[in-house]
Amino acid sequence: EGGEIAALSQLTRLHLKSNRLQNLESSLGSLKLLKEIDLESNRLTDMVAEIVDCQKVKHLNFSQNLMQTLPKHIFRIPEISHLKADHNMLISLPSALCFAVYMKELDLSFNRIQVLPRDIGNLYVMVYLNLDHNLLQAVPPSIRYCSSLQQLYLNDNKLSFLPPQVKQLKELKELHVRNNKLISIPPEIRHLESLKALSVEGNPFLALPSVTRDIKKLQFLGTNENQLEALRFENEPPDSTVVFDTSDTTVTMRKLPRHIDLSGVHFMGGYLDRLTRADNALTIDLTHMDLIFVPTEILHLSSLTALDVKENRIAMIPPGIVTLTAITHLNMSQNCIAEIPKNIGLLSNLVTLCLARNKISLLPASMQSLVRLKTCDLHVNSLETLLPIYHKLSKSKSSDMLLLQEQAVEKIKRTTSTSSDNSESASDDEGGAEHIPRRMQAMMGRPDFQIGVVGIGGVQDLELSYNKLHRLPDLTAMQKIRRINVSHNVLRSLPEEICELTSLEKIEAGDNRIRTVPHQVSQLTNLTLLSIKNNNLRGLPPDIGQCAKLKYLSVYANDMVQLPDEMALLKNLVRLSAQANKLTVLPWLSGHMASLKILDLAANPLVALPPSLGALENVLETLNINDCETLTDPPPPIVNAGQKHMLTYLRKVWRGYNTRRMVCVGLKMGRFRIDLSHPKMQELVELRLDKNLLQVLPPAVGTLVNLISLRLRENLFEKLPETLSCLVSLQEIDISKNRLTMLPRSIINLTSLLRLRCGNNNIPYTLPSNWIEEKVQKFLLSYVRDTIGKRISQMWGNTSLGEFFAAWADLVHGQDVDVEDDD
Repeated sequence: EGGEIAALSQLTRLHLKSNRLQNLESSLGSLKLLKEIDLESNRLTDMVAEIVDCQKVKHLNFSQNLMQTLPKHIFRIPEISHLKADHNMLISLPSALCFAVYMKELDLSFNRIQVLPRDIGNLYVMVYLNLDHNLLQAVPPSIRYCSSLQQLYLNDNKLSFLPPQVKQLKELKELHVRNNKLISIPPEIRHLESLKALSVEGNPFLALPSVTRDIKKLQFLGTNENQLEALRFENEPPDSTVVFDTSDTTVTMRKLPRHIDLSGVHFMGGYLDRLTRADNALTIDLTHMDLIFVPTEILHLSSLTALDVKENRIAMIPPGIVTLTAITHLNMSQNCIAEIPKNIGLLSNLVTLCLARNKISLLPASMQSLVRLKTCDLHVNSLETLLPIYHKLSKSKSSDMLLLQEQAVEKIKRTTSTSSDNSESASDDEGGAEHIPRRMQAMMGRPDFQIGVVGIGGVQDLELSYNKLHRLPDLTAMQKIRRINVSHNVLRSLPEEICELTSLEKIEAGDNRIRTVPHQVSQLTNLTLLSIKNNNLRGLPPDIGQCAKLKYLSVYANDMVQLPDEMALLKNLVRLSAQANKLTVLPWLSGHMASLKILDLAANPLVALPPSLGALENVLETLNINDCETLTDPPPPIVNAGQKHMLTYLRKVWRGYNTRRMVCVGLKMGRFRIDLSHPKMQELVELRLDKNLLQVLPPAVGTLVNLISLRLRENLFEKLPETLSCLVSLQEIDISKNRLTMLPRSIINLTSLLRLRCGNNNIPYTLPSNWIEEKVQKFLLSYVRDTIGKRISQMWGNTSLGEFFAAWADLVHGQDVDVEDDD
């Protein structure tokens, strides 16, 4: 309220970030001592005029709002030095901006500004100006008067030239003009003696700006994604620049001069000639070179062990690549490849294969021959299925296959060396680089040979996310696999066979249509991460509790109604993400997950949190219950007080697990959730579970041999287990206000029982016949004596057995019984 904020007369900093403010109170102007105002991420469209009364404000931030123009009055604040107005809807700037002569930092990025004020040079003390992502077509010549400017950002505009006057910015250290329409840099830029970084990426340059050689302190020149016709400076011949450095075992683009980034220029094939003379070149990196094919010269490097040609425009993997028999790492990600050569299996030394972000829809059967492959990355392709496994090749056929592979390699080597000179004249019999012997082709085409990637036994990391897989085949051949990622596909289930991969440590299967997790998941004893987020899961199998090493479990955005109680066995679980489900309750012993640091339960219809979470008071770092609007326990005031108060409350309720007395009253558990096998339970002497809507008391309650008092008032029990007779120390039972129709017959064996309360049930007038015996009269009299008081108990010695049972009938219906002297 306006009056309330006006009372904060000594306030110096006002932070209102990330609210939904649409306007501000005029009383803001009464805060005369304000020095900093942060209004980021709101819905403001204007600023109150009274802000000008805050004469001491130096820092003003209203980025990420809805402003279309900067209010003129903010520039009448004499000491304002830092203004952030990025990510708004600004179209123009007021001329009053030039009055802010003490402005040091001005951020106007991500707007729609078309023109800068003509007098922007008045901001002569400004050191930082950010105008990225606007619609500027020109920079006014008056920029030269911003003599203190050190950083100037003009990226992503529509600039076609820079004014020559920029040469007077003697303090300028960084100039960023990438993604504009510049075809050259003004020669005057050589006078920028302090310039260390110049970014001109994404401009239509045809050659490197020669003027950059004259900037003595320049340390970085960014030229990625330009249209350079050659790796040279302006007005220099193509052979004047050394391109490759082969001084060691790596062949890569040289940074010439060292401050120039040439990794993104268009590649000129002629420069690869020197590669064939680099016998010691074991690694080639041609990343982001705009290649449309793999240079033929590379295929002659028999000692090549690693080839990286990612982020190009290559449409095909050359079949002749199989001649690189020493290659261990092949990365052709982010290209336009639609097919993998059928003879890819001849690269038998391949350890890492990365073909991500291409257009591959099928995998060749020969991939099964990549016996040394450990990492296979095929994410973001168009795979709809993986080939099934068949194990029908006899030993003789396998031997033939190895022999044919060796013959194929030798033949392809011979044909590759001549194909570049006479590719058109090569006959079908001789074959080109893409051909292999007919006998080998015939074997590869047989159904019993179509094993494919799923038959590679040595793979440890398989990346298949962002494809179109409908199902997973039998993967049991991959006994060494540690990680598999099949997220963002259209899988409807996880196959049971995946649980036979006992080396698996990580399974990522989010964003599919999976409905169930196989109960054999308990076999994955090395599993540390399981992500099945954003699927159609209805629940998890109880066997999940056997995954003892599981640390991260993500099941958010599913249809789960409950989590299995066995999850309490996950002692090493660090993070559980279960938000956006249909959970109404949590496992009663969630607090036994002693390593749990992050528990995300947001957007669930939870009714109550289990008190056992209180045991994690000093462990749990984040408990997210946002948007759990149905939560009633803990009570709203405690929830609103914050996580610390909430866990403290739960700890107090849960204290019974650490003492001999457990009191869990009024928690509305709905079903029995207490782990009776817990060692602490054997020491329990008092158990109170009143008002919990319990329907069934498990027979295991008979294991609490030290229990003296058992109170189960106001639940929904219809019967009690006969194992109650094992509670040899029990002295008191209170089961009143339930739905009992009879008492267990074995209750007469509780020789220590002194008090039995069972009023307000549905117990009939007639009692079990075995109760009407001489040996139980003492127990019955003790029960009545404790129930209706001393005065009546003094008179039972003269009361007949029939009169006693008449009084009993009244007692079990909760009535007060008055026995007169003449009875």
